[in-house]
Amino acid sequence: MSLGLVIPVRDDGAALERLLAGAGGLGLFDQIVVVDDGSADPVVTDRAEVIRQDSATGPGPARNRGLDAIRTSHVLFFDSDDMITPGMVPLWRDLAGREFDFCLFRHADTRRIARGHWHQMPHDDALWRLAGMGGRHLAPISGQAAAWLAQTANYPWNKIYRTGFLQASGIRFPDLRLHEDVAPHWHSFAAAGTILASDRICASHTVSPGGSRMTNARGRERIDAIASLQEISASLQDPARAPLRHAFRHFASGLFDWIYYHIDPRWRAELLTAVRGFWQACLPPGDETRLIRHDPVLALRIALQMAGGRAPC
Repeated sequence: MSLGLVIPVRDDGAALERLLAGAGGLGLFDQIVVVDDGSADPVVTDRAEVIRQDSATGPGPARNRGLDAIRTSHVLFFDSDDMITPGMVPLWRDLAGREFDFCLFRHADTRRIARGHWHQMPHDDALWRLAGMGGRHLAPISGQAAAWLAQTANYPWNKIYRTGFLQASGIRFPDLRLHEDVAPHWHSFAAAGTILASDRICASHTVSPGGSRMTNARGRERIDAIASLQEISASLQDPARAPLRHAFRHFASGLFDWIYYHIDPRWRAELLTAVRGFWQACLPPGDETRLIRHDPVLALRIALQMAGGRAPC
């Protein structure tokens, strides 16, 4: 087994060097690929292979280009402003000789670290507990447990992938400026034969509320992601994927409410129209009736969104 690391970056040289230094110190990676996505000052480093793109394509295409350059059996995607923790070392040791398509691991969020807690956000921690993963360093997951964990934050860097699985499944990152990580996350859960999960915290995620990074963007580019969500929903119609399909509806409804409160108010009318169209396309009448019977809370939330409303913040 060999492990590769792909890092897209644009105008974030100091954070990139910090990540590369930390990753190199772990002694895990057989190949590190940095995709410089049109930085004003081109990336120069002797710690990684650098692929230079003269014009910015966005994080999704940049990750795809890095994946195309990977020669290792397994691969990890990371963002330049996040950090790999020492927990990755025992996890990689635990994975030695194991057959798996991807392994999901936990992370620590700087919003909780600032309050003295080395944890994910409470919502994600609750989903790990529901999946029965508390205190389990490595375990296979499937069925409802996988459906719970699929609803955790859809980051591109909280999984170690088998490179051949991504290639054989045709899993790529879409050309979106925001929410480009959602599609490969759900397609991975849908396509994988063997999923492992570890409660080891192997990453620290940096969140800077009010900053200038794309994660804080409030423009209509957030609406562009809805077409990608519709394509995901269409891929989950097989009856065997019913738990995952139901989980995705929970995730989508929560994401729509989150976007509503984080998008510039001038785009809210267009957002609500797009959300209504999503549910009309992705929730057939028969499914709507079953949803009302089996999950009335979600059914009400969707009904509010279709009527142009939203759940309380």
